[in-house]
Amino acid sequence: MNAFVGMCVAFLLMSGWLWAEGKAECVQVSGVDVCISDGSVRYGENQDRLEAAFSERAVFAVDASGTPQVVRTGKGSVVAVVDSSAVHGIGECKTTVRGILVTPAGKVRLCPKVQNVWSCSRGPWDEKMFIVFGNSVLEK
Repeated sequence: MNAFVGMCVAFLLMSGWLWAEGKAECVQVSGVDVCISDGSVRYGENQDRLEAAFSERAVFAVDASGTPQVVRTGKGSVVAVVDSSAVHGIGECKTTVRGILVTPAGKVRLCPKVQNVWSCSRGPWDEKMFIVFGNSVLEK
């Protein structure tokens, strides 16, 4: 009986009917819920998905107060995802920072630009980085 229950839960997780929100980190950007979990971005009421290849360590960038850093740009509002891994022996982290744009129309787009830095910080990051992220998104 336990194997059957396990198979049912696995099926629900794979099909997206059951989403492990306990592992998700979420922020509201311009009225849209944006979450990162299991390497992808989920957003909106229907939990639409963008494949992003983030690791399970990925978190949202934060400002000086520790709240998610969201920057308004000419293309919309941008929140950044910070994905760090420690580099043994040098006391630093190899970090990838990538933006998620929420347009004024409520569309969510993964920014194609990626910033690689040697830092273990979640932020705050320079607002210019967010502007570059937002500007890198092509209109669709």
